[in-house]
Amino acid sequence: MSLAKKLYDIGSLVTDDEFIELLKVDFNPADYATLFIDFTIKDGKAEAKLQKSSLDNTKTLFTKAIGGRGLGYYYLYPNFKYDSESDLYKKFKNSFHTFEKSVLVFGGERNHDLIKPVVEYIKNYNQDELGLKSFDKGNYLLVFGVNGKTIRELMPEISSNFASNAAFLHSDLEEKEAIDYISGKKELCGYNPDVKFFTYDNYHKGFKPQILDKLPLSKQSATCIKKGWIYTINNLRFYHKGLEYIIIPSLLKFDEVAYKKILNGLKRIQQSTKNLEEKSIKEDSFIRRLEAQSEGLVGNAYLDIYFTELNLTNLSVRIFGSMEDLLPSKIREVGSKMMKQKVCDYYLAERKKEGYLCLGDYFSKIELFTSFTKSSLPNKVLQEKIYLAKLFLGYEKIEHKELLDKFEHYREYDFENKKKLTDEGVKNWIEYSDSFVENEDRTLEFLGSINAIKRS
Repeated sequence: MSLAKKLYDIGSLVTDDEFIELLKVDFNPADYATLFIDFTIKDGKAEAKLQKSSLDNTKTLFTKAIGGRGLGYYYLYPNFKYDSESDLYKKFKNSFHTFEKSVLVFGGERNHDLIKPVVEYIKNYNQDELGLKSFDKGNYLLVFGVNGKTIRELMPEISSNFASNAAFLHSDLEEKEAIDYISGKKELCGYNPDVKFFTYDNYHKGFKPQILDKLPLSKQSATCIKKGWIYTINNLRFYHKGLEYIIIPSLLKFDEVAYKKILNGLKRIQQSTKNLEEKSIKEDSFIRRLEAQSEGLVGNAYLDIYFTELNLTNLSVRIFGSMEDLLPSKIREVGSKMMKQKVCDYYLAERKKEGYLCLGDYFSKIELFTSFTKSSLPNKVLQEKIYLAKLFLGYEKIEHKELLDKFEHYREYDFENKKKLTDEGVKNWIEYSDSFVENEDRTLEFLGSINAIKRS
């Protein structure tokens, strides 16, 4: 099953209210100065007044960007949160994007005569009669209103209308009849689910037709995928010792009740502590952590794991590796063998367990080098971690000769790539050969038991 279909399945279970809740921005209003810009409309023209205010007894909704890029980001409502901002004048000038692409699109037409003069006022704002340039650098909440009401109070329908029509046409494309990738029916397609790695090239219009040819989506399908993606990056994204990863569950035979239960279970795990980073502290082993996260998944359930780096500003994502169609039983099998054979898939010198085999000695060479030398090689360390996870779970195999080379390197060099010698100048592995050979034999035994060695 494709990733698009899996995200569609998730999105199909996300209600409109849940979707809007996922778009909200959390913050403490006490940390910000609130500025309320109120427009009065007279004879089709707007006049504005700025006053310091507060969010008490005020209906507002602050969201992440729902579209755009660069200076053209736009939000569900014209309520903006700025951290350490020194140019409120520029931010005010750019606010028209939100009015044009959200308020006028998703708001009822009965209020368009009030909103259009506001857009013209902002576009033609040059004299700074509101004194925006006089504000010092700081944290600000900028809230817009018309005739004393916030836009949320004036046009509450914006959020519900957006939730059911959240996907927009790809830029430079028009609707075109095609076979919708999800429904398999002929529909008007060309809509963008706004999942950045689905896009061939966001900056070259020459690639746009390929998007429609290879992933034709109707508005309904693209909206559902978008809901699934927003749900995923909020509730199914985890951290573990420098690894950021997304877990997407699937069922061989889709069952709405069972699938919702699985999603809720993963969401509870993800939200069980105060922040994402804290979730990785208690468990050192990545495999053991996955085992806990997949607990209770039986039968026809399986997982896709994507190792990612998410940009929360524009929700673009870099994928460094993946393990697709991973069976929970495989995770449990490997975890059980690790416990039985006392094997660790990590290395922490200060917490090394007596009697345990640390495969980090052989497979975390770069991570240990950077730790001991205070160097910075984040991408190489990341790839090293991903490789070891794939090796354990059957997505990689290591050549027998390559494994022997790792043994030899560990015998000869310490974590700073210096020769391992005793005070008398004798090689450590000769002086303490039994210890080295025992760990090498245990490594061969364990990797053989999980079928991770490729033998010629």
